[in-house]
Amino acid sequence: MLRRWKTHLLLATATMIVMGAKCFSITDPLVVTLNVKDIKQTYNITAGAVNFNNPPNCVTKTASDYIDSKYEVQGARFVDATLQTVGAYTGNIVSGAVTVNGTTVVTYSGPWTSFNTPQSILTSSLLVRNPAGVSVLLNAIQNKGSITLCDGGQFSSAAPSGLSVLTAIYAQVDVTP
Repeated sequence: MLRRWKTHLLLATATMIVMGAKCFSITDPLVVTLNVKDIKQTYNITAGAVNFNNPPNCVTKTASDYIDSKYEVQGARFVDATLQTVGAYTGNIVSGAVTVNGTTVVTYSGPWTSFNTPQSILTSSLLVRNPAGVSVLLNAIQNKGSITLCDGGQFSSAAPSGLSVLTAIYAQVDVTP
């Protein structure tokens, strides 16, 4: 009797699962989050310079550089911006700025040596985010537009040879394949 009861319960459960599966359907499109790639650049500083300007310290990325054309972008978000200096210099960076399409995304100032270790906008007080620049960046990504990334600033004294600044912008997009 107990065995017959278990069999009926098992059949009833299987029937409900099969019937429920026929009623179930996915109506929302598949949305996937991807990292935007390669919005970065290394800027070589000219020996003797007291400032570094944009341009020539710019790079332009087309949509095909940072996202596959097969995706339809549903939304974008800013994740991080990092800045790192390379080379020995005892001076300071004064009024540094990273721009995207002519609008400042990040400002920075401080001793050159403080930036020898990569600085992140998420953890460093040396980098300050500008919401207007972030909006310009996200609009460009959402519209699959070109992104011109520039870096500029001044030095407290003339720069020696062998210096460079590495800048990177990180973002994510929600896409439908």
